[in-house]
Amino acid sequence: MASEKSILDGFYRNVPISILSGSLTGGPKTSVKQFPGRDTQNVEVLGLQPRKYSLEIVINDKARSAKGERVIQDYFSYRDQLIAALENKQPGALIHPLYGRIDDVVAVSYSLNESMSQFGSSVVSVNFEIDNNTGIPQQSSSVASQISASNDALKSAISFDIADNYSVTNSLTGNFAAAVDKINEIIASARASTAFIGEAADTLNEFSAEIGELSANVNGLVSDPLALADAITGLFESVNGLYASADATFDTFIGFFGFGEDDTAIKQDTAGRIERKKNNDVLNGSVSASSLGYAYLSASQQEFETTLQIDTIAAQLDDQYTLVQEGGSSQDVKDAATDMRIKVLDALDQARVIASQVIPVYTLPTTARLLAFNYYGDDTEGEAIIDLNGFSDVSFVEGDVEILTA
Repeated sequence: MASEKSILDGFYRNVPISILSGSLTGGPKTSVKQFPGRDTQNVEVLGLQPRKYSLEIVINDKARSAKGERVIQDYFSYRDQLIAALENKQPGALIHPLYGRIDDVVAVSYSLNESMSQFGSSVVSVNFEIDNNTGIPQQSSSVASQISASNDALKSAISFDIADNYSVTNSLTGNFAAAVDKINEIIASARASTAFIGEAADTLNEFSAEIGELSANVNGLVSDPLALADAITGLFESVNGLYASADATFDTFIGFFGFGEDDTAIKQDTAGRIERKKNNDVLNGSVSASSLGYAYLSASQQEFETTLQIDTIAAQLDDQYTLVQEGGSSQDVKDAATDMRIKVLDALDQARVIASQVIPVYTLPTTARLLAFNYYGDDTEGEAIIDLNGFSDVSFVEGDVEILTA
């Protein structure tokens, strides 16, 4: 009898299922070609095989209701309900506890062995196949909402960090002027980061107003940490609303990465210099963490064509994450950034499942369009092959060529 601690919950056709174990088969469809007079072979990747899922589902007198609550259910009525779902000929949705939602699933076979002495807990082995798709799980909409909520938590931690740890003592010579200069650096960074991409007309006014208000009130903000915290978080919210494209939004926040790294070192030998260094650390940390949070958010919203794109963005994010962790932000800010990083890396891992990989293939003399037709069944994809390899002659392709997996 299965222990309740060892099972995972899911659904098939809205019937709750408790899963003891499962397996997954899949992988690329390949065609191996060998050539006379050569000691090597060419493995052509022809796309992915549809995934197949096998599960061991526990049938007992407890089943999870659609509301996620544990309710007592008669063994025989639950068994009959599950078998009816498994024998339904139409494709349905499987909510896999390890992979998420998978659409167009058909239970192609099942095997149930029952013992007269053990009614109350049995295991049915089920094989699922996919009808008319690859069986790749879909990212749950809850993931996006969780990442957005994590960014809100990060913004809140940044605001508290500024409010609690930023202060300027006017009697300390040079500290007020230094604080004004630091805020102006933030404004300059915002302008520079948004200058190279055309802002959407309907959001430009809001951003310009935010920048203008911040510039006009620098002196007052230096003396009011609460207002300064609101101004900085508001600035980043405004930048985030500039672009309809998640790609453009991400590129913009990348422009903030590394802010404060070029600061002149401040010798910590007077009270004034100690305060100045602390204030710089707080504001540098607020910019670093704010830009990281919104970059995380926009990265999770992008549609990636290749795994290389995902890996490149993940590396950029981790470089900035390291900067935040090593910077002068509060521990609450660092913890909030870590929580967000975990969720976003999980989302990027899900994106890798459906993204194409760049793979090398060997081809005899041919055209880019014919090569594309052979691999994708669509000769218009020849342009993608040309762009990927930087070929200048589209009518002649030979040797090692990079293509995207289907």
